[in-house]
Amino acid sequence: MESSAAMKKAITNSSLCKALISAVLFVAIVPSAFAANRLMDVKYHSIVDHQLEVEFVFESAVTSPTVDLSADPAEIMLNFADTISNLNKGVIPVDQVGVEQLSAQQQGGDLQIVVALSQVKPYQGKIVGNSYRLTINDDVAVL
Repeated sequence: MESSAAMKKAITNSSLCKALISAVLFVAIVPSAFAANRLMDVKYHSIVDHQLEVEFVFESAVTSPTVDLSADPAEIMLNFADTISNLNKGVIPVDQVGVEQLSAQQQGGDLQIVVALSQVKPYQGKIVGNSYRLTINDDVAVL
């Protein structure tokens, strides 16, 4: 039969293990659960002069993303720091004005939006309230 002191030590060790496991799980889950911002919606529409405006709507004020470009495949990659996606789909087909699709991918605590293009195109981004608007031009005038 175990002594009372040995049983107390076993119970304490078991409780300590449970607390440690809970702490590790909490630290692993908290960064994504309490991200500063959430992508709530994506809207897009054609505008004059062969342009497409894509609007990324966030839960709260948004900061400018870092932008990376790729020529092969033709892509615009927007990286929003400390943001997660609240979208139902990870890929949104567009097939307008040379924009094939949009995809949202979590990169740690950051959200990367990849805009897949049929070919490299000029673009412009701007913040309007809780939205980031990306305008992509399909028709470039040659001078």
